[in-house]
Amino acid sequence: MFTLQSSNCLMIDNQVQSTFIWSQSIESLASIELIYHIDSLKLKQFILPVHIKFKHSQTLIELLTINTYLQFDVNRDFYSINIDQYFIQIKFEDLGLAYLIIRPREYTFTYCDGTCSYSTLQQQQHQSSSSSMHALFRSIVNRKNPNIPQPTCVPSQFADDNFLLRQMDGTMEIYPIKDVIVKQCTCL
Repeated sequence: MFTLQSSNCLMIDNQVQSTFIWSQSIESLASIELIYHIDSLKLKQFILPVHIKFKHSQTLIELLTINTYLQFDVNRDFYSINIDQYFIQIKFEDLGLAYLIIRPREYTFTYCDGTCSYSTLQQQQHQSSSSSMHALFRSIVNRKNPNIPQPTCVPSQFADDNFLLRQMDGTMEIYPIKDVIVKQCTCL
């Protein structure tokens, strides 16, 4: 079990914004539950928007950004989120790719999922996020006409990684794979 100390935790326009310094591998983020005790809210809301950043402890390079919601636990009087919903551990052997992909044997697959509410889009527009005006209008139209789907959460920033792959002639070579890691999500 790890205890993380936020390097900054702010409440801006009713959205929690926090940054954590992380020294482990990004894969070990998959088993983290974040717990927030917030005294400043007069009335406890069931969900609360949150913008979370994880930065590498030595380089301060951003490893992962998550825009989501904290869930309020009435019995315990705190907000929480389980980060594991943003990671899926896959084994290339289980996918039938172990012969071709030599390293890594296992991979932490990150992804974005879900719909985006009107309030989330307003927050992203206020923060000059990469969400589009089209997504904001789509959300407004959805409130009047539920047949129009709400905007969805999609990847907006990626990172590269290296894989050791077996070639057709049996030799092995390290290949940089572009845009394989989702680092940030947005509403579109």
